[in-house]
Amino acid sequence: MHRQDDVMLQTIVAHCADPQFNVTALAEITGHSTSYLCEKSYSIYGMSTKQVIETVRLEQAIMLLATDDNKIDYVRMRAGYEYAKSFRRVFKKRLGLTPCECKEKILCAESKKSEIERLLRLIWKADR
Repeated sequence: MHRQDDVMLQTIVAHCADPQFNVTALAEITGHSTSYLCEKSYSIYGMSTKQVIETVRLEQAIMLLATDDNKIDYVRMRAGYEYAKSFRRVFKKRLGLTPCECKEKILCAESKKSEIERLLRLIWKADR
């Protein structure tokens, strides 16, 4: 899905829990222009830098939802979403599920690992 040697992605992963982290912050941290990052995002992932940040946040949220003792608000904050409404909206738009439905789907799946992998493949698809 993504390259381990990708500095841009590593930086996103390291900072995605911060709700204030965005494309501008990524550009400042990496020392690249926002236009360079956008070009790189499209060439590697087939999506904008903003979408890559959103996807990494969703990936983090999915992994946290897989643990049955994690509450939705805890997951939301750890994934970098300040507001519950925007968290739900992103889930619904990208997965067709609310965070609660996603958690239930993972926890009730015959194979949690397979369900998580399916969801991760779905969010990393470039054809939104």
